[in-house]
Amino acid sequence: MPENSSASAPGGRFRTLLVLYLGLFLFAYTVPLMGLAKAQISASLGMTTTAQSWPLLGAFFLSWLIIVPPGAWLADVIGRKPLLVLGSLLLILGMLVLSYADTLLLGCVGQFLMGAGGILLQIIGIAAVTDLFADRRGNALNIAVGLVGIFGLLSPVLFAALVPLYMSWNDFYRYSAVLPGLLIVMQLVTSFPETNKKSPVVPGTVKRLLSDPVFLLLILAMYVYGVVESGIPTWASSYLGEELGGSEQMQGWLVTGFWNLASIARLLVGLFGWGDRISYPRQIIFSSIAAIVCIVMATVPHNPQMATFFFALSGVAIALIWPSIMTYAAQYSKAPATTVFGLIVDIGGALGVITGSSAPGIIKEQTGLSYESLLLMLVVPFLLLILIFSFRRSDDSAKS
Repeated sequence: MPENSSASAPGGRFRTLLVLYLGLFLFAYTVPLMGLAKAQISASLGMTTTAQSWPLLGAFFLSWLIIVPPGAWLADVIGRKPLLVLGSLLLILGMLVLSYADTLLLGCVGQFLMGAGGILLQIIGIAAVTDLFADRRGNALNIAVGLVGIFGLLSPVLFAALVPLYMSWNDFYRYSAVLPGLLIVMQLVTSFPETNKKSPVVPGTVKRLLSDPVFLLLILAMYVYGVVESGIPTWASSYLGEELGGSEQMQGWLVTGFWNLASIARLLVGLFGWGDRISYPRQIIFSSIAAIVCIVMATVPHNPQMATFFFALSGVAIALIWPSIMTYAAQYSKAPATTVFGLIVDIGGALGVITGSSAPGIIKEQTGLSYESLLLMLVVPFLLLILIFSFRRSDDSAKS
């Protein structure tokens, strides 16, 4: 039976969307956890400061760089179901390994496996969702990422409520491993849309994309976005706690607010159909300007309440950048969605989040710069995004 035979039926489409959304939910569930749990994990592994936790953060995002190319290619060649099941299995294994880790190396292995499993669920999931709604790809992507992001952020809320009052961080990860286990059962009885056979993945497809200057520019844009998306929630909480004296509750509100507000903004844009009405370069330019304002307002006043509010609000500011880059790349490239998204996220996004999550900790350890200075440096990537898409907007206008 073809992989997408029941996915095309009304009932089959609903079940397919539900399972894909649950996979995206688990990806969103795991990403913010390390930013909130790094103090407890660092202490249990014998680190003296949270800045020393950068290898754990780097291992999580390094997995994206390694797993996405073969994962995206195999999903387009042998089908999406085997790779989605593999993603859930890696997620279970990663959560368990990290929860029992007693050394930094073992902790990095657990983080690597969790990152690998989560990114497979995300890349293949968003490609399948947008293939189901190819004529409304931008809105479908905003709705999917926004909706699952809201529910995915139950993890920091639960973590803040349960740890350390009712359980250790280790137990939290162990209990969380039940979720991908349940997802595997659902994945095994669900059909998923196949890759468009009219645009098969061949070695020439990847070569064509990687030799296209515009596609390389989109990869660079995703790299820049990855730096700021991972850098703000990861290190703004450290800035709030260590330099402004903000409480752990305020740090939790900052991280949760950042991701929740970003998800709500994406969901509203998708529901109201704005994602495909405003040009993608314009969305990215406006979002970057708003993000710069938020960063400056969060750091310059040296006020913990202002920092919490504006760093959380920056989630709204950057919300449209990721879906806009992804949709623009899919429409421009005219290649299978899994391969396009894989290249964009792997080469651009993975390197970006590795830089954003690890570089500030390394720089702080080597130079002694304050978190405030490091966060203000994130203005530079936004200026680069404005520059890149100002040129793309001019090119698009000239062509029209």
